[in-house]
Amino acid sequence: MAVMTKYLLLSIAMLAASTAPAHAYLDPGTGSMILQAIATAGIGAMLYFAWFWRKIKSFFGGDATAKNAEPETTEIHKD
Repeated sequence: MAVMTKYLLLSIAMLAASTAPAHAYLDPGTGSMILQAIATAGIGAMLYFAWFWRKIKSFFGGDATAKNAEPETTEIHKD
């Protein structure tokens, strides 16, 4: 296992030492896509934490509407 680790580290060092300039650029479409991904991740995180906070509040009895998400069913008994 140690030999494999040495080869892996040596390979990474050789790849890092032999880098060349990329001469690349980001077009406006790429920047827009990055901004959309950041906005989506932020909104998703806010919704997740709002849901999580509602669960915590309902656990401690602060919010009665979130306790039972399923509708209650009524049973009809025939005598």
